[in-house]
Amino acid sequence: MLRIGLTGGIGSGKSTVAYYFTMLGVPIADADEIAREITISNKIVFRKIKTHFGKEILNEENSIDRPKLRRLIFKYSKKRRWLEHLLHPIIISVLKTKIRKINAPYCVLVMPLLTETFHSINFLDRILVVDAPLSLQIQRIKMRNRFSDNQIRLILKSQSNSTERLSIADDIIVNDKTFSILWKMVFRLHCLYLKLAKKHFPSLNNSI
Repeated sequence: MLRIGLTGGIGSGKSTVAYYFTMLGVPIADADEIAREITISNKIVFRKIKTHFGKEILNEENSIDRPKLRRLIFKYSKKRRWLEHLLHPIIISVLKTKIRKINAPYCVLVMPLLTETFHSINFLDRILVVDAPLSLQIQRIKMRNRFSDNQIRLILKSQSNSTERLSIADDIIVNDKTFSILWKMVFRLHCLYLKLAKKHFPSLNNSI
């Protein structure tokens, strides 16, 4: 099975691209969703986060206050690196487990921090980067998340930049036009990935 890593900065449209692949029947695994599941279901991880950040990181239901945690890790880079160091190995382990259970020509792994962790990941066959002009990213973030200008600045500062992401790309989608055009770009890549899967894994059933 061909394994595609999908990444892109906040507001680039990678979630929409992932959704389009889902509509085409492609299995998807999302690192952010796995991270959320881990912080809820893994008691050891929960205790470590609670100990490191203090009880004030919890909400009224005694679970992690994700908006508060997000503000802290984007404001303080050391706290963000600590959390990434804690979660990253577990996320990778879960992703590998999910991959082993998939029976399809190819799958897409949504990994927002792929550029930052690229050198420690050896299980991807291709990397797809979704890119967009910075001004458009900011516009989308404001519309979707209603973050302040300062919050957006901190988030963008914490992520790799466009040049760094594009440097690891095998395939690139520049998402600066309509949803219809974006769909066509995703469909073209879908056809390419099916072709590559058939070439490299001829014994697979090449249908989704």
